[in-house]
Amino acid sequence: MIVLLSLAFSSCATVSELIQTYVQKPEVTLEEVSLKDASLLEATLVFQYRISNPNPIGVTLDNLDYTLTFNQKEFVKGTLNQGIRIAASGSEMVQLPITVNYLELFQSVQEFVKADIIDYHIFGSVTIGPVSIPYTKKGQFNVPKVPKITMNQVRLSKISLMGASIIFSLELTNTNPFAIAIDGLDYRIKLGDTPFAQGSASSAASLSERGETTIDIPLNVSFLQLGQSAYKLLTKGSTAYEISGEMKLNIPDVGIKSFPFQKTGEVLIGK
Repeated sequence: MIVLLSLAFSSCATVSELIQTYVQKPEVTLEEVSLKDASLLEATLVFQYRISNPNPIGVTLDNLDYTLTFNQKEFVKGTLNQGIRIAASGSEMVQLPITVNYLELFQSVQEFVKADIIDYHIFGSVTIGPVSIPYTKKGQFNVPKVPKITMNQVRLSKISLMGASIIFSLELTNTNPFAIAIDGLDYRIKLGDTPFAQGSASSAASLSERGETTIDIPLNVSFLQLGQSAYKLLTKGSTAYEISGEMKLNIPDVGIKSFPFQKTGEVLIGK
């Protein structure tokens, strides 16, 4: 039987019947999909295959053909030439790394910012001698997220009937498993229905993986310009707010890139 199996894996044209009779097809299992070298815009997806050989002789994995789609759109296809020897009744792990730039998967930065997950489908075949074994796997992975921004507090350092000195305290939260460098903010702030501030905060901040940081924005306002409704709003203890604009992030190997943000909520006002 060993001789027949050897012939089967070396000459498919003359021994196809012997293959069907004596040779069991090796098994291909896509066991895990992991991320490495992840950043906000890019990551390497590592597809880990287990190739199992149930036969009493060793075989050689020649090629691994693959097609990878994201959200039902073809992203990449190719062939991994391996030449890996798989022992009799043994198995080997094979890794297929594919680098993904997230912005290539979306029509715009705004679409990327709003996305939560990406659907993937990888399929193809593994060639071992004259035998071709198909495989297919579908799944999802999370899209990296721009830091979340919330207004923690509106602090009044002084207030009179003429105007007020205010500090808007903003909290930025990084939910990703990698650090993010913030280069600044272009912002628009509304309290209630009143536009209070518009400008840029250029102070840099570093957000560690799954970390938080605070950015304070000082502002002097005139009630002659904003009206007495602004005075009443700042003296009632809390109010609805809206902050929007663009967050400037320093991306390794890319440079400064701007991402839109918008957040609404309720904020406390105090000294």
